[in-house]
Amino acid sequence: MVIYTCTNSGYGSKSDGVCTEESPLKPLTLYGVTKVDAETAFKDVENHITFRLATVFGPSSRMRSDLLVNNFVLKALRDRIIVLYECEFMRNYVHIHDVCRSFKFVIDNWDSCKNETYNVGNDAINMNKLQLAQKIAQHMPLEIMKAEFTSDPDTRDYIVSSEKFYKKGFSCNFDLDDGIIQLKKAFSIIESPWYANY
Repeated sequence: MVIYTCTNSGYGSKSDGVCTEESPLKPLTLYGVTKVDAETAFKDVENHITFRLATVFGPSSRMRSDLLVNNFVLKALRDRIIVLYECEFMRNYVHIHDVCRSFKFVIDNWDSCKNETYNVGNDAINMNKLQLAQKIAQHMPLEIMKAEFTSDPDTRDYIVSSEKFYKKGFSCNFDLDDGIIQLKKAFSIIESPWYANY
């Protein structure tokens, strides 16, 4: 029994249409390429499941500040301002608690889920960067500035469907509001929360 967590960053930039597990993978970074290559290798293993995770958010024992939602909440708390690059680029998100629940779900339902790949995200919160910042601004003072004449080197832009996984019986229990409230509380009691996977 093997569960491998990949990333839906492998979809790259696909602003036309919705990405499903059948969509072509076009990773834009070395990170994406190596994750996709590893997923391909794991698919050769009998009795496996591979997850393509949305952008994860929420509190953890080692608070990641490089993940988009976490990063925006931290900047809102510390700086009260967010400068948005490519604010129309779409992403999808999933709370860390729902990621943990997804592991338990497939373990409990292994026979009906095994040997497949699943997108794992909260389809109710497919949104662009501006919408994300506006949601955070509902919870704390925040000035949102658009960088109109510069570009973001991160050109990921996609809408992803987790419908295949939902049809197995899984559903997400945590939304952005839950995560923002939790992150606001967690970041407010941590002096140096600037952790990232570099």
